[in-house]
Amino acid sequence: ESTNLTKTALKRLRCSNNTIKNVSQLVRYHMRPLNCGPTAVRRLIRDLGPLMEPWLEFKVADSLGAKVSPADINSAIKAFKELLREESKRSSFLTLAITGDDIKALGITEGPVVGGILNSLRELVIADPSINNRESLLQIAKDKFISPK
Repeated sequence: ESTNLTKTALKRLRCSNNTIKNVSQLVRYHMRPLNCGPTAVRRLIRDLGPLMEPWLEFKVADSLGAKVSPADINSAIKAFKELLREESKRSSFLTLAITGDDIKALGITEGPVVGGILNSLRELVIADPSINNRESLLQIAKDKFISPK
């Protein structure tokens, strides 16, 4: 995998752990497309955080090797940045309206199970931020993960 090759090469070059982590993160997500919808942008916000600008620079560099015209890449980046601005305003999807304690109150006691439910709920909220409220998330948790099927 490219990420492992990157880590190995950067360790050999004696780069800092922070540099290794950041560059590996960029390599891991470099194939994500610029032409995407709101849900994909929210996932990139989650996955890249402060590395979004370097990721966009990486996309420009990638486009050179792919023989994409400068006009096409500039247009794609402009559209992506506009969508990024819109979705960044809706940052409520980054933090769930419930916690592990709320899941435990529903009767789940195993830590890994609680974490799995929270991760599943995060994915649902990224797809539809409007459900990120206590009542909706608790109901979804009961219906999808706790109640017998």
